[in-house]
Amino acid sequence: MSLKSESLTGALKSNKDSRLSRRLMIYNLSYSTSVGDIRNLIGEFGKIEEIIIPRNKEGYPQGYAFVFMHTEEDCQRVIEYADERHLHNRQ
Repeated sequence: MSLKSESLTGALKSNKDSRLSRRLMIYNLSYSTSVGDIRNLIGEFGKIEEIIIPRNKEGYPQGYAFVFMHTEEDCQRVIEYADERHLHNRQ
């Protein structure tokens, strides 16, 4: 599992949508990973507002997720402590 933050990559061009600055992209997920699995892994680092696991046309997970944290500080804590952790034997 790896993490990427919109606020760290410079993708946020303005502060008009502060929600983007609190969004993490978690990739390299096992296709069996659930919202509960993600919540259990990173919930201790801050308040999670929403977790989205995109699915393909057939309804199967695509191996990544978007997590919206309550604050940018929560987002930073997740990046500092959870990046490169293993979930379902995937890093």
